[in-house]
Amino acid sequence: MRKTTLFLVILILPFVGSSAFADPVDPSLNVKFGDVPNRPNPGGPFFVLQPVGPGGAWEVIGLSMCVEKDEYIVLGAEYAVDSILQGATEGGIAGEDPAGGKYDPLSNEAAWVFYNFVTGHLYGGIAALSMSSAQYAEIQEAIWCAENEQACSTNNGTYVNPVLAAATAAVAGGWVNNGKVSVLNPISLDRTTQKQSQLVLTPEPSTLLLLGAGLFGFAAGSRVLRRKL
Repeated sequence: MRKTTLFLVILILPFVGSSAFADPVDPSLNVKFGDVPNRPNPGGPFFVLQPVGPGGAWEVIGLSMCVEKDEYIVLGAEYAVDSILQGATEGGIAGEDPAGGKYDPLSNEAAWVFYNFVTGHLYGGIAALSMSSAQYAEIQEAIWCAENEQACSTNNGTYVNPVLAAATAAVAGGWVNNGKVSVLNPISLDRTTQKQSQLVLTPEPSTLLLLGAGLFGFAAGSRVLRRKL
């Protein structure tokens, strides 16, 4: 199993550059989430999978990170896509809209963290799938802190978490999400239970060719492995 995971990661890594995982999630199709090597527990990142092509084979289309801490997903389970919005529909632990209701708008700080994670601009330019478990944990913590899902330590007013500190500085300097990052809100197939909302990138036309090249490598490797198993 370790050899299989390593082989797939090696296939993907050459294509994971500044914007390889653009997450073009189709809201009309169901979705699954898969384990990323070195992923900490709790938290992400996760592979996002949807059925692709005439045969409907499940293939990786992108990466995601958790928005809330009080909802959950089961890896490999199939969910419907309730919505793709600029916020979480169930609000999370402490992030409900001050105007009322459960909808929790996505903060610019959380969007900055996820955008720079997937596009490979954190930790000096480390690719999203080349990070350590500690780095993934730090990124997930920064997102949860930005979304008021948990408290984060400060030192003289500056966040101890360096990723959150960088996000706060970037937003203070004028960085705005403007739809680069969206929130995927999954729901059970019978549409009775909301599942843990996930951050995904909103695809840009200039990134789709890179995405296609990267996922072609992943799909080709998957077919080779299936023939061998």
